[in-house]
Amino acid sequence: MTKLPVYLDKCPGTAPNKKVTADGCLDDFYEYIFNAETLFRTGEVILTARAYQELDKVLDKIKLIPNAS
Repeated sequence: MTKLPVYLDKCPGTAPNKKVTADGCLDDFYEYIFNAETLFRTGEVILTARAYQELDKVLDKIKLIPNAS
């Protein structure tokens, strides 16, 4: 585990030995489970507006991972 320089750490109070993101904040994104009802209306295959919001959250987390593309 690499120690993050203090000036880059956006969450200095994070407990030791916890998995953190590139900015030093707790990484609570180990697994993300989508609810089909959130993504699609019953009987449809078109994403809902809520689905795009959820996918944006996932994309924001992925962007924090070094070398993810």
